[in-house]
Amino acid sequence: MLSWKTIALSGVIAALAVECATAGLTPQFTSFGPLPGATFGGSGIPNNAVAITTITNGNNTITLGLTAHQRYSNPAVTNDGAGTFIATPGSNYGDPSNPNTPSPSATEGATWNFAFYVDVSGTDTGSTYSFDLNYDFDPDPNAEDFGTIMLGSATPNTTIQDSQNLLFGYLDAGFPGLVVPPSGDFDPDASGVYGFQLLAYSGSGSSRTLLGESAVLVQVGELSAVPEPGTLAGGLLGVGVLLAGAWRRRRAGS
Repeated sequence: MLSWKTIALSGVIAALAVECATAGLTPQFTSFGPLPGATFGGSGIPNNAVAITTITNGNNTITLGLTAHQRYSNPAVTNDGAGTFIATPGSNYGDPSNPNTPSPSATEGATWNFAFYVDVSGTDTGSTYSFDLNYDFDPDPNAEDFGTIMLGSATPNTTIQDSQNLLFGYLDAGFPGLVVPPSGDFDPDASGVYGFQLLAYSGSGSSRTLLGESAVLVQVGELSAVPEPGTLAGGLLGVGVLLAGAWRRRRAGS
């Protein structure tokens, strides 16, 4: 049978292991700011705050862009200028400014969208590149539950761009050969942090080579205060000492 001492030490070790778990995604980009010419597949989608990564491959240049923006007339999405966007929790159908919505035919979506941009230019026309977009359903700021949209292959003088929403059904259900969904579900009302990665590869299939990435975070709502690692570790150790002391007193009185 487990003793109080064993339980106490096991609890401390387990909690410390959680604290030492792999950290969450870090924003990655060459520059953060305007991306002229990017429409993200729609009209009126802002292109003034984009995490841009520029990759030179031979005589070709690959431009990757990631951003987040409000959906329709929902509250504006802001950013910290360093790759983290701040959005409002919640969801709705269609355009909330339209008195004819919500309606059964409208598509439900979170109040914010994520958008991507890929452009390949240059003179090495025989080169082929492929691109993946990883998206996150896990609100935990220290972990990601990634799904992947396989954007396909591209040669020079090709542009791929679009705006999507984590509540769109195909991102949860997946699509053979195109979308591998995360293991969990997205809750638009949950406060947390969601990560997005746009990855560029040379070649395609199993022989491709990673060339670079653009990555951003979307913070939704207010986050709960998280203790500093040293404070948390000290507190856990103190709990372990107290429980061990209780175990010794219990043994002495038995």
